[in-house]
Amino acid sequence: MNIFTNGQKTRMHALFSPGGARASLTSSTACAGGGGGGPTCDVPGGRSTTGITESQASLNWASVTGATSYNVRGREVGTPTWTTGSTTGTSINYTGLTAGTAYEWQVESVCSGGTTSGYSTSTNFTTLGGGGGGGCTDFGESNNSKGTATTISTGVTYSAQISSASDVDWYQFTTTSPNTRIKVSMTSLPADYDMKLYRGNSVRGTSENAGTANETIIWNTTSSGTRYVNVYGWAGAFDAADCYDLIVEVSNTSWRTDGSEMVIDEVWGNAIVGIFPNPAKELATVNYFSVQEDMNVQLAVFDILGNRVMNLSSEVTSGDNLIPINVQSLPSGIYVVDITNGKSHYTEKFIVE
Repeated sequence: MNIFTNGQKTRMHALFSPGGARASLTSSTACAGGGGGGPTCDVPGGRSTTGITESQASLNWASVTGATSYNVRGREVGTPTWTTGSTTGTSINYTGLTAGTAYEWQVESVCSGGTTSGYSTSTNFTTLGGGGGGGCTDFGESNNSKGTATTISTGVTYSAQISSASDVDWYQFTTTSPNTRIKVSMTSLPADYDMKLYRGNSVRGTSENAGTANETIIWNTTSSGTRYVNVYGWAGAFDAADCYDLIVEVSNTSWRTDGSEMVIDEVWGNAIVGIFPNPAKELATVNYFSVQEDMNVQLAVFDILGNRVMNLSSEVTSGDNLIPINVQSLPSGIYVVDITNGKSHYTEKFIVE
């Protein structure tokens, strides 16, 4: 069945089918009505999208006590018409999709007596491929501020663009116990992009590797809640044709590291909050947040080639610490400051003019 109304240009059909079998469909521009009577149904949680290919994906959710079946609906992001399906299980295949296209889907529980929970908020994903000639479909716009952050699912790879020097991308996701330990990975960078991980307004991690190297942040925390990821171009870097790939993974055990990732441990929840001014001419000040009291940290400054050009030592206390670095003797260029507290390393890039 064509999921678009008469008068719209022909597009690829999209079908739902539990377990891969063909299922009957209905098309509607409005929500399905709720049933009457019976106990209240809960909205399904634990939603995720797996098995994403160019033309299909598997939509998954957690079982709801008392639910006899589930209604599911999906559509291409930005279009008015939902394609709907139903199943008695906790997953359904979404097939007949278009390559390189952003989709969203929602699910509701159906309980005894026909009572429905109402549909969940949207879970988004982007099919693989598409674009031809190296292009890609920009996922999640407009998400240029924390307040307009696009909700993403963990365990799903999303492709998106930094399409101008002023463009930034914000995403939000939610963790639940026991899967609270976070690994954020950004790969296939077409330009020098970096990212930060937030809990509320607090920066929990920053990854700013040089050039198009992959970026990774690991936060091994036992607390759950909504987190934010901010992706941005370093010094205005952008590419209006090609996408980066972003995935957030969660685990109930701590992520291991080979030393190249930005790691924030639950106990040692330290971070470089920022460097200012940036660019700097004479003095650069590092804002270093520490959860420990009265300890010494070692600072090293590296040039873009990885050569160590400066060593410093500073005493810090619990909370924000402002550590000045005299950069008058450094040639103009891009540098990385590395701070170690004896357990973990924290890095941040800055420019000397």
